[in-house]
Amino acid sequence: MIQAIEQFFYTLFGGNSFVATLFIAIVPIIEVKGAIPFGMSQSIWGENALAPFISYLSASISSCAIVPLLALLYTPIIKWFKNTRLFRRLGEKIEKRISDKKNKVDSKINNDNQSGSKKLWLRAIAVFAFVSIPSPFTGVWTGTCLAVALGLGFWLTCLVVILANCLAGLIVTLF
Repeated sequence: MIQAIEQFFYTLFGGNSFVATLFIAIVPIIEVKGAIPFGMSQSIWGENALAPFISYLSASISSCAIVPLLALLYTPIIKWFKNTRLFRRLGEKIEKRISDKKNKVDSKINNDNQSGSKKLWLRAIAVFAFVSIPSPFTGVWTGTCLAVALGLGFWLTCLVVILANCLAGLIVTLF
């Protein structure tokens, strides 16, 4: 079974591990956490496997490229899903999942003595910590949606998620 999967990817990308790593890094859930080891895999790519630094760089750049697009489109897409008969349940499910994470973060940082800017930075730190953990469902897709839901704003969302994603990629590369 594993050999069939390896052969599928090798055939799909024509033996080009660099292009494969770029595309795999964009896929939700997989992102840099799966793309870096995938690009370095000797069993799939043989002599075409990427060096650790090249795999890290290509996966990080590719997965970070989606962040600004997600930051701009998250809210309109969720609204559209919720207003479409076919995707209503999916939109509500995504919104609930992100809302639950938002409420969890807010409950930990809500203190009446804190100023608005301090709460904003605490939210940014929470998103950074969330995205920088290299595990499933803690990547740029979920992190960007969470940051938008927490009201970080476009530029802060992009900065926090991209830096955290680079740290997660570095952790995966080194360990």
